[in-house]
Amino acid sequence: MGKSTEDTSTIGSRGIANRGISLYSRSTLWPVGGFQKKVKPIHEPVPNWHELPPYAQADLSRHNCGHPYFKNFLQNEFLRLTVLNLYVKLKALGLWKFVNMPKKVKQGEFEFECSDIGLLWSILDNKGDFSQPDNSPDAWDSREWRWEASIHFKHYKSFGHRLQDVAVHIDRYGIRPGPPLVPDLMLLATTAMHVYDFVVDGYQEVLEIRSILRKQGFDPLPLFGLIRDQ
Repeated sequence: MGKSTEDTSTIGSRGIANRGISLYSRSTLWPVGGFQKKVKPIHEPVPNWHELPPYAQADLSRHNCGHPYFKNFLQNEFLRLTVLNLYVKLKALGLWKFVNMPKKVKQGEFEFECSDIGLLWSILDNKGDFSQPDNSPDAWDSREWRWEASIHFKHYKSFGHRLQDVAVHIDRYGIRPGPPLVPDLMLLATTAMHVYDFVVDGYQEVLEIRSILRKQGFDPLPLFGLIRDQ
């Protein structure tokens, strides 16, 4: 896209986003009886490249998201977790294969060049658990019918002639829990939560989304890393 794939200008809803700030206590060292006691981080660490399982490293590398990409563009743990959350989700849905080349990443959203945009569009159009994309190559989107951790594909009009480019994120709360019709009151409640999540940029809450994915049974190893020495 002509500039660095790492966007460090966006600040998340809790003011921590892409400045490389870890969610540690205000000071990680406290004087206790003349000694320095290290305070543990308030969230489980985001794995680095060497802490990923070999199969995940291979999957990521095959789609140009390998070690050089992690080293050059994903030093920030929130950007790194953005990619790992989406890798795990897309892999489980059988859609990771469409990632041909990473283009841009910001907290919560990953843009990539799609290997076959027509086929991806067709799959989303025919999947019963996704909304049908708008019938336009210039601007379209398709969201998963899932209550929590709902994946959402977008092709922005601002992409212009780059018709192969796709942006994807995970909404913390989706619009509805599934494709079948649901009771009006339930749909009203889920829609209200989705609107709230949209207003507060809930898709940027990558730590919470990671926890939801683990709760839903998605592969935890790329999300939390191999077992660390205690």
